[in-house]
Amino acid sequence: MMHEGLDLNDVLEQMRQMKKMGPMKNVLAKMPGVAEQIKDVDIDDRQVDRTAAIILSMTPAERAKPELINPPRKRRIAAGSGMRVEDVNRLLKGYEQMRKLMKRFGKKGVRRRFSGMGMPF
Repeated sequence: MMHEGLDLNDVLEQMRQMKKMGPMKNVLAKMPGVAEQIKDVDIDDRQVDRTAAIILSMTPAERAKPELINPPRKRRIAAGSGMRVEDVNRLLKGYEQMRKLMKRFGKKGVRRRFSGMGMPF
């Protein structure tokens, strides 16, 4: 994923893997330092299904290149998934933030790995 980039097919696969692990609250509670923070938080596991429905309403080309998704396509995706255009926009914004984060971590990881080897980055 770091070399090819993150697309919505990857996001869908990650969501499916997380869903297999059980309820989100239980999965998050196993992470160090998170259990105390989410003790009183209500996490809706159906949100994963809603997000998957939006992604599955996209064409393979849209999943591979989300920048193709323009307003008419957003309306079609929203109608196909039974969601609102705002929900599609929220998903695309979250995807873009995740992609930028992965890109940034990827660059830092490369710098750390090669920093002591005389590499220029």
